[in-house]
Amino acid sequence: MASSSLRNFYQNKSRIDSSIKRAKSVEDMQIQSDLARYICIRIAGLIETTVRDFYTEYAESKSTQNVAKYVGHKLEKFQNPDMNKLKMLATEFSESWGQELEELEEIDRLAVTSIVKTRHSIAHGGDTSISLAIVEAYYKRVLKVLLVIQNQCDITEG
Repeated sequence: MASSSLRNFYQNKSRIDSSIKRAKSVEDMQIQSDLARYICIRIAGLIETTVRDFYTEYAESKSTQNVAKYVGHKLEKFQNPDMNKLKMLATEFSESWGQELEELEEIDRLAVTSIVKTRHSIAHGGDTSISLAIVEAYYKRVLKVLLVIQNQCDITEG
């Protein structure tokens, strides 16, 4: 049985996948762009919640209940996880984890940061124009980064 963090990840991923599929069926490019912005916000949320969940689960599996509780409370405040913040957080768990994230392809790291920056701009009323194709390309790269974190935290299917 999959862990709760992995179950949450797959539920959120499924919602995003469905939104992308529905957005692709829309012919009006303006509406498709509006949907792309919405999907961007969902992807940023996926990054934030998945990172919190994976690291919390890691702490719960490797430490005492009090330490795991402390880590969980600290991670509740973890927001706007651009690549720099992700690397810093990973390094707090393990220097090698931070280094591994730093060594990812630049295009993967930029996708994470671009999604978070775009979400921030949208949330604060910026006039952000982003296409569905770009959001989908970023999403595929974000998933690669999240897979690295999943592997680091030893979160498995069963």
